[in-house]
Amino acid sequence: MHLRKQYRQSYYVIGLLLFLTTLLGAPRDSFAQSGSGATNVFNITNFANAANQLSFNGNATLDGAKLQLTDGGLYEDSAAWYSQPVNVSSFTTNFTFQETNAVADGLTFTIQGVGTNALGTGGAGLGFDNLGQSVGLKFDLDRIRSIPESTGLYTDGAIPFFTRGSINLAPSGINLASGDVMAVQLVYNGTTLTMTLTDTVTNNVFTHPFTVNIPSTVDGSTAYVGFTGASGGAGADQEILTWSYSNSPDLPAPTFSVAAGTYTTAQSVAISDATTGTTIYYTTNGTTPTTSSAVYTAPITVSSTETLEAIAVETGYTSSAVATATYAIASILPAPTFSVAAGTYTTTQSVAISDATPGATIYYTTNGTMPSTSSTTYTAPISVSATETISAIAVATGYIASPEVVANYIINSTHTVTLSWDAPSSSTDPVVGYNIYRAASGSSSYQLVNSSVDTGTTYVDSTVQSGAAYIYYVESVDSSGNQSVPSNQVSVTIP
Repeated sequence: MHLRKQYRQSYYVIGLLLFLTTLLGAPRDSFAQSGSGATNVFNITNFANAANQLSFNGNATLDGAKLQLTDGGLYEDSAAWYSQPVNVSSFTTNFTFQETNAVADGLTFTIQGVGTNALGTGGAGLGFDNLGQSVGLKFDLDRIRSIPESTGLYTDGAIPFFTRGSINLAPSGINLASGDVMAVQLVYNGTTLTMTLTDTVTNNVFTHPFTVNIPSTVDGSTAYVGFTGASGGAGADQEILTWSYSNSPDLPAPTFSVAAGTYTTAQSVAISDATTGTTIYYTTNGTTPTTSSAVYTAPITVSSTETLEAIAVETGYTSSAVATATYAIASILPAPTFSVAAGTYTTTQSVAISDATPGATIYYTTNGTMPSTSSTTYTAPISVSATETISAIAVATGYIASPEVVANYIINSTHTVTLSWDAPSSSTDPVVGYNIYRAASGSSSYQLVNSSVDTGTTYVDSTVQSGAAYIYYVESVDSSGNQSVPSNQVSVTIP
């Protein structure tokens, strides 16, 4: 294994030298260097213009203006390094990346003291595993086993496996494999590496501070920075789109204790910043805050619809980006009402739906599912001719949608069975009436259905149920209470 890796690294270094030769004289992105070969600042917006400033290992290559770590193939293992060491005592680095056709495994941003030929193991190792003197921040897909996408900080080439030190990204709403461009800002102040990960399409944001001594881990105040990436039994197209590095760290944007959104009551919003000692300036009128704006000192009460914007400022740092949160304070609409109460009926019902708030729009369903604004809009009473469940909500501008209201209607039409028979032609004791007996079809258990002796020769049974089948017979009763033998049986099925 060791010999194979050394041969592969040598092969790609040779290939890189040949490739870079063809780019001599090509325009470059901006770079600034100072003593001992340490690079203090670079800003790459087109990797093709910066190819002679990079070292490629494994499967890493250029895809036009992009740095490609893996191209969707299986069992790929890549690394790309900025070719000069940079100061890692304190810094800000920003990069954007994109994962397409993404299943596994992921990529890392890595700082290492090994050199430009460094390349770790592939698969779950993400090209970082086995890299000594290293600090790696992973962006792990690992979708084969339905493990949540994750991030996490690893040192000295520890395998960045999904069960070890992983931080689940799912609660933030960020999906690395969505194909959206992801923006990452890393700010290191000498003790804390603060990561801010943003989905540039959905604007979902995840921020996390990692405590780490980078110079001690990489064995020096300068080291090599770059990216590793890998695939295993499944692949992904993993590309770095832009990348900048500066030793003048930017402050992370402030955060709000209450997420932006719509609420039914006033909210108390605290503003904080991950960097100790910062001063936070804010506005509440939608304008961009400056150092002339109000200084944050205590939580802000938001009792009506309002937009908060804030920046963090501290000596020795670049002012943070503007953090923005819009809060809407709105009432909940009352639930709609039905003109016919839920229940059991024998005839078709006409059900009207209304809401107490003028201008509210009502949406409803008749199949038992919860309605939404994509459901049918109520415009006229609903004819309920069979058993049915109606669910409705009300929606209006400036209000929170009403609770769902549900009404179950059972339409059970009344059925009767009319029986008739002939009176006996003769009898030793006069007949005074008749008893009627009924059993469910297929049963031998007959029950008396009339509450008293019926004196006529017809009987209407109104206790039958739809869909049932019955068998009837009649017995005559004389004045002494004696009953005759049963009549013939008749069968009936209720529709």
